[in-house]
Amino acid sequence: MRAVLNRLYQASGLLAALCIVAIAAMIVVQILSRFLGVYVPATDEFAAALLAASAFLGLAYALRNGAHIRVRLLIARLPGNRRRAVELFCLVVGTALTGAMAYYMVLDSYYAWKLNDYTGVSIPIPKWTLLAPMALGAVVLLIAFADDLVCALRGGQASYMPFEEAEDRIGHHE
Repeated sequence: MRAVLNRLYQASGLLAALCIVAIAAMIVVQILSRFLGVYVPATDEFAAALLAASAFLGLAYALRNGAHIRVRLLIARLPGNRRRAVELFCLVVGTALTGAMAYYMVLDSYYAWKLNDYTGVSIPIPKWTLLAPMALGAVVLLIAFADDLVCALRGGQASYMPFEEAEDRIGHHE
């Protein structure tokens, strides 16, 4: 199961990176089209959608690799058992809030599909195609938070903890 989850997080991170590459390609196309005097419609809208998709698709990968910013000023000063309790509380709250976000994003995508909703830009695009990658990223983030919570409840540590401990050994503190 661990290998499957790790592949899911890596795939989500890869999709986020591909969105950034697609944005770069769109910028090149836009520059070339202006140079050639050709209008390429809706590139701004596609770039915005890809940026949002890359942000959400990259969240779980970033969490699992200790790349999220956490302010540990209070937590770092707590003794072992209290620190663990606060970490568990934070994971429960993070999982709950991410669950709510994922639920509503999936619902929003579903209703955009169900209602056959389109964007109002120069090229009508089904809205669900723009919303679904963000919803997918939120769902993968929910899985990552739940994964960390289960690991912590079983006595292990959350995925980001080794990265924080390494920072502490090096001497980088928030």
